[in-house]
Amino acid sequence: MAATPSVGDHIERLALQRILDHLRAEQDRGRSFYTLTELAEATGLDPTTAAQAMEALEDGGPYTVEPVDTEYSEIQWHVWGSPYELDGWESDVWNVPD
Repeated sequence: MAATPSVGDHIERLALQRILDHLRAEQDRGRSFYTLTELAEATGLDPTTAAQAMEALEDGGPYTVEPVDTEYSEIQWHVWGSPYELDGWESDVWNVPD
């Protein structure tokens, strides 16, 4: 019998989807830098949850996500690339593993 996803896994997945939806909308407007406060407010997520989602994206895509060196200011990320690009080909589905 397959393991049932935990509530925490479900929350993580929803948070990640909210962040991805926001990044896509903002990327369409030409933006590529995002602060933690902005992401939390725009998605309705707790800042800790938003930060965890961005850290997950740093490791697993679908965008290229890098933290910005912010020694004296708020946490920021630089985001670029296409969430629809799979091995160099454009697709109409999110490139997010299930």
